[in-house]
Amino acid sequence: MAASIAELLFPARQHQAEGEPYQAYVARIKTLYHKQVLVPLRKCLDVPEVSRSPCFPLCAPSHAMPY
Repeated sequence: MAASIAELLFPARQHQAEGEPYQAYVARIKTLYHKQVLVPLRKCLDVPEVSRSPCFPLCAPSHAMPY
C-alpha cells in the first residue's frame, strides 16, 4: 500500500531517473514518502508508541488480564 501511495505522490514521469529500474525507483520513493510525509505527520499527531504495538489494544492497561 505504501508503494502505491508513494507512486501517486512521486510520479515516475517526474521522479524516476532515466534508465533507473522500476524496483529502484519504488524503493527510493517509498523512502521519500516515509521521510517527507509519514515522519512529519507522526510528529504532528504525536502518536503514542503503544498504538503501533502488534498486541494493541490487548497490551493497553484497560485490557489487562484479571489474573
